[in-house]
Amino acid sequence: MVDSNKIEELLSSIPPLPKTLQMVIKALNSDDLTKAAKITQEDHALTFYLKKLVNKPYFGFGSQVENITQIYGALGVLRAKQVINSYMISLILPRSWVLFDLSKEGFEDLQISTIEAWEAILIKLEIKDWEISLSSTMLPASIIVCERLFGEYENELRILKEQRFITADKILKNRTGEGFFDIAIKIAKLWMMPQKSIDILESSSIKESRERHKKEIVQISKYLHLLFFHITSKPKFIRAKLNDIIDLDIEFIEDVEDRFYEIAKELD
Repeated sequence: MVDSNKIEELLSSIPPLPKTLQMVIKALNSDDLTKAAKITQEDHALTFYLKKLVNKPYFGFGSQVENITQIYGALGVLRAKQVINSYMISLILPRSWVLFDLSKEGFEDLQISTIEAWEAILIKLEIKDWEISLSSTMLPASIIVCERLFGEYENELRILKEQRFITADKILKNRTGEGFFDIAIKIAKLWMMPQKSIDILESSSIKESRERHKKEIVQISKYLHLLFFHITSKPKFIRAKLNDIIDLDIEFIEDVEDRFYEIAKELD
């Protein structure tokens, strides 16, 4: 079925970021929205993606926004970075979904739901740190990798889940020693994500890493660990067969669970 070599083979097939995208990220890291817009206009695929995504209801524009400079200005640096990360992930989307009942639009909905929920959580926790804000954007990328890993073994995976009542995450860990969050960490490192984002992902997954990371990072990672479990438990994502993707670490998150669901209740 799936083994660790398959994960490495799959991750090695993920292309490096295009030069244009690297330049946009560099401009955003310098808080230069005007330069980011100018570079974006040279990339037709990125321009199309931005126009399509930011005109969704979540971003709250009263009317259709077509001008790239206006789009960046309205988004601001942090949201622009989140959207660019979402675009990066869209570059590795499968042409068709086998394991999960998703479409391109359904996956975009998953991305926006994740960004929206994480943003709301950080506001409630009074955390203003763009590196921490970006950590959630890597989670949907792991869905793509899981799709590619298990897609050709759909029947075997279904039988395993039915017989043993375990998640895809647990099966992945049993077979390879690495789970959902571990894949997100690998992709984050491959795409040179900010260190705090990587630290939060590591703390969400690797028990040993929690000893070397700051206490506040570990505490925030508990919310991230719960976040994707909560999102994929929504009816529309249950229908997409995403509800058993995460193997929730109850012991790890128990001290923040009540606060998390208090915040989540305001979102739903």
